[in-house]
Amino acid sequence: MNKIAVYIISWSDRHDCAIRIYNEIAGNEKIEKINIIYSDNDPSYRFSSQYNAILIDNEAFWGRKFELLMNHNLDNLDTLIIHADTSCENWNKLVYRFYQVTNKYKNIGVWAPKIDNTSWYKEKVIISSTNDPHIAVVAQTDGIVFGFKGFLLDRLRGMNFEVNNLGWGIDWVLIVNAFIQKSYAVIDDYCFVRHFQGTGYLRGLANKQMNIFLEQMDFHEKIILQLLNLKIKQNLEKINLQQARQGN
Repeated sequence: MNKIAVYIISWSDRHDCAIRIYNEIAGNEKIEKINIIYSDNDPSYRFSSQYNAILIDNEAFWGRKFELLMNHNLDNLDTLIIHADTSCENWNKLVYRFYQVTNKYKNIGVWAPKIDNTSWYKEKVIISSTNDPHIAVVAQTDGIVFGFKGFLLDRLRGMNFEVNNLGWGIDWVLIVNAFIQKSYAVIDDYCFVRHFQGTGYLRGLANKQMNIFLEQMDFHEKIILQLLNLKIKQNLEKINLQQARQGN
């Protein structure tokens, strides 16, 4: 079975966390390569040479950092991404779980653990349960910590990232194309990740950039995107109805 690539996304004030994650998983036998993609307010800051770290300018957010790692991973290894504003009780366990699940279930295209402080919680995005009690097929995941099959990168390589520095919508392209290619996205609550609240950007601007970015989808992709959003809308209506009944 093929090994995986891991990319840790870091920025000013998060490098210590990135280093802790890197050190914890660096010896994992399932990892082919591990890299830190980072920016910093201090233009002279560099990681120690013991770390595989790739510097990008400080204006780069998630979108351009993803473009960099995508072009670094030209051999299309299955990829796990970890943002450095997260914590996990056992990162090695999470790495192994991603590797194990995506090799056991060949149709899983996009994988994510259970994450707190996310807009994409399971009840909101679930499509179906599976034979594995921890795994649910979903319409969306959170790109804070997630993994995907390497072949999905080919679609993103044809897209313009200059319009989407903040990076919202990258997950949509991956998930839509997983479904198109007879795969699917899952949330796996076997592993749990904590996400520190707060962002360094404006959500309105991120949404605007996403909409421009997703205009690059073809007609087929846009239909799948609409269907996934419709399922999320239906789930929310059901959640709101249940909450209203409980309030009466």
